[in-house]
Amino acid sequence: MNEYDTDSLPLYEEDESLTEITTVTVDWELNLRIRVNPNREKIEVPYFKVFNNKAPDYNITRVARLHFKDSGMKFINDGYLDWEITPDDIKTIIACLNSKHHNSNSYTNWQRACFLWNYENCLISDIDKYFNGEYDEANKNHLSYVPHNQKMPSTWI
Repeated sequence: MNEYDTDSLPLYEEDESLTEITTVTVDWELNLRIRVNPNREKIEVPYFKVFNNKAPDYNITRVARLHFKDSGMKFINDGYLDWEITPDDIKTIIACLNSKHHNSNSYTNWQRACFLWNYENCLISDIDKYFNGEYDEANKNHLSYVPHNQKMPSTWI
């Protein structure tokens, strides 16, 4: 398994050490890297990270933390400069999220990000059941859960 391959991850593991950053996609053309990194120990507003470089971590300098369920952004001091994204940046990010995932033409990068956020939170375990909506009722009151049919915000501010 390489760092871009999340399809070969086990469906569920009890080992907390496996809840590190999960790469959703690396877009070589748009020069972006998208990741999820939920904290299982606390309930939080769901968000994903967009990095300004497709290359390995030492080349990344800026990060935008964008909410799944609304147009909000999260700001954290974690070693990267917060990325004050422009309308052009938003268009690029949305284009990347709307693209089909490199390992599966069945799902977009947006759908994979939603799935992986919930998966890493141990709220779901099966991608087909997730996209059939089978987890939505059980998790409807969980603040960190992203529903299977979550629409992408049209912008982030």
